[in-house]
Formats: sequence, structure tokens, C-alpha cells
Amino acid sequence: MRNEKWMSKIQHDPQLIHMVLPASHDAGVYGDSLTRVACPKRYARTQGSNIYNQAMSGSRVFDVRVFLKRIKDENGKSVIEPTMGHFAAEKFKWPKIGKSTGAFGGYGGSFMTAVKDAVAYVKTYQSEFLILRISHTYCPEHVRAALSEFMSMGDNASYVYNKSTNVATSTLDELR
Repeated sequence: MRNEKWMSKIQHDPQLIHMVLPASHDAGVYGDSLTRVACPKRYARTQGSNIYNQAMSGSRVFDVRVFLKRIKDENGKSVIEPTMGHFAAEKFKWPKIGKSTGAFGGYGGSFMTAVKDAVAYVKTYQSEFLILRISHTYCPEHVRAALSEFMSMGDNASYVYNKSTNVATSTLDELR
């Protein structure tokens, strides 16, 4: 059975609250994206592929846990990037980062990679929608800033639910 556009088969126009959707736990800590932090790889990796490919397999809700990771930008400057992760100690202050982030686990893909994967997917399969459930984060201001920047580019804002109403009462057609 093909799973990439299974929502196209749903009849009528149910509200989200009346739907049961397949989900991916710790969706952002996958295969090649993994960077371990004081933990063996087998204890940190939670998924085998990125958000786009998990959606191709049928998942529609993604548990995305966002932490801060120090990386080098394109100019070699050290910056902090919102990155998905899975950690035993979720609120830990590393001396070099100075912000609350994870320890004893692993970083996965960047948060923006997940957002871009999700938007690419719903642009390709317009009968579908995806939910990125952001949880276990201690850096909401970084998440908000990254989403705001993403939504300001091109037509990205039209693919992100940003209404002030409860998403659970939205119908399938409103979410597509």
C-alpha cells in the first residue's frame, strides 16, 4: 500500500479532533543527522529517516524536541542553531553554550530542516497536512524567531498554520 497521500482517501470533511493520525516519536533524531553528546549512538537515535521520508511512510504528526546546538556558520563563526534532539538530561547548561540545552543523548537534524521538509512535502502532496508538535524545548524564543524568518520568505507562510483558533476544531480541508 502506498502511504504518501493516504489522506486523499478520507471522505467528508472531519475535524482534526475526530481523526486518529499516525505519528513519529522524537522525529528529528534520525540516521545520518545524529551527533552524540556523552551517549552511545544506539541510545540516542530514534528514527531511520528525515521528516519528509517519515511522511512518505505515512506519519502525519511529528514529535519535534528542539534544543540549542553550537555550530559554525558559512563564515566559520560560531553560532547557536535550534536543533532537534533526544536527551536524558533535557535542561543542562554547557559552559561553552551558556544556554539550557540537552546532555547525555544526541542532536538530530536542524529545526529548520524539519520545517523545510514538512513544507516541501505538503507542496508536493496537496491532499495532505503535517503537524510538527514542538515539545521539550527550553528555547521558545529561538524557535519563534526561526519560524518567523522562514514564514517571511516567499509563500512559506501559506503552508504554516498560524491562526489564533484551536487547530483541533479545524476541518481536514482547512488544514490542507
